[in-house]
Amino acid sequence: MQARIIKEGKDFLVVFKPPFVLSEKISPLICHRLDFETSGLLLVAKDKKSLKFLQKQFKGKKIKKRISGCCFGQV
Repeated sequence: MQARIIKEGKDFLVVFKPPFVLSEKISPLICHRLDFETSGLLLVAKDKKSLKFLQKQFKGKKIKKRISGCCFGQV
């Protein structure tokens, strides 16, 4: 399974990251990351100016992350 674009805006992409893929392999302009084993959506900036803006939004809690999980294996 490969990463795929879910939504595209003027300054960003929302990309689905499958499990067992490094977030950093998706793009050098990711605004946050997901653990290696985790699948989910990543926010990716289209340029460095947008990256700085979006990271500031995360830091200031202007962008909210929603996490849901399920464990199928042994804990």
